[in-house]
Amino acid sequence: MYYNNGITVICNKIDSSCIDTSNNRRIIPLVNPQIVNGCQTVSSIKTVLENYVGDVESAYKNVYVMVKALVIDNPNEGRNKNFYNNVVKFTNKQTAISEKAFTSKEFDVFYRLHDEFEKRGFWLAVKPSDANKFSELPLTKKSEMLTRAKKEIDIIRFDLSVSNICIPLEKLLQVFIAFVKNGYMAFTKKNLVLAQGKEIFDLYCSNIHSYLTVENMIKIYYVYNVYKRAEYEQKKSEDKRTPIPYYIIGFMGSLIGEKNSDNIQKALNSIFSSKECFEENYRYLSNICKFYRMNYERDHKNDGSGEYNIMIKRPIDESALHFSIETAEGINEWVYVKKWRSANI
Repeated sequence: MYYNNGITVICNKIDSSCIDTSNNRRIIPLVNPQIVNGCQTVSSIKTVLENYVGDVESAYKNVYVMVKALVIDNPNEGRNKNFYNNVVKFTNKQTAISEKAFTSKEFDVFYRLHDEFEKRGFWLAVKPSDANKFSELPLTKKSEMLTRAKKEIDIIRFDLSVSNICIPLEKLLQVFIAFVKNGYMAFTKKNLVLAQGKEIFDLYCSNIHSYLTVENMIKIYYVYNVYKRAEYEQKKSEDKRTPIPYYIIGFMGSLIGEKNSDNIQKALNSIFSSKECFEENYRYLSNICKFYRMNYERDHKNDGSGEYNIMIKRPIDESALHFSIETAEGINEWVYVKKWRSANI
């Protein structure tokens, strides 16, 4: 608790607290809570709990996170609106990316992308405060954007709504790094995707437009979210652990081969050419991920590093991946997959 900045929540009201007699806990209900700082903390907690096998209550009973709850009854009115915006602005200044960085010329490409995303019905939140700007857009404009957005990713089986057409730049870049590098790097180096002067930003993130068209940036992002949604399927799957969203995006990138514009566009245009093609590729990549999980555990069982939570913090085992690809290819004809894979082998 002492080494984490905690979570800042804005809500309309804090109801009277009550006691959960079965666990002797004090519960403080918040009305219409919105996290304005600490999303990474919440996301990390979610990931840990979802991947923990055992009694969560006992394992984490002595873990504490500081939470600050601010009551702003009418956040869109007068002084309250100004206060709300300032809370969002100043609490997010604790992050590694300064306000000055967002005004530098290196970020111009992202502001241009914002305009291109909006033309297609999506809102690219370059700065953390941009998400707040999106929430303040008139409902009619959001509805119009949603209509365009649905057409843009029609072939991907993802349920779009007004709530998920806002795309955080940092998350988009993490998905891109998984694709152009690998899932391990996206998972372990996510704090560097907006860090100027670092290789990930200077060579890759600031040049995302050189690797992907705007259309494919959007599609790759929502492919990740399709697999992210499949985390629900993880809990129902036999091994409880697959698919792994960043890994699958990374495996897709690995199969493309050399990351030049021609190879990438040719492969992605084929993958996204129809719903049937996308569905087959979805199953193909899911199988590779499943076999990779199994092969990695088998190959690293003796040294004790085969456990899931250790695996996701280790570099990709190329030998296990190669064997997993061969295994996946042998269980189906993969007609659509062969079309783009044969052009990049």
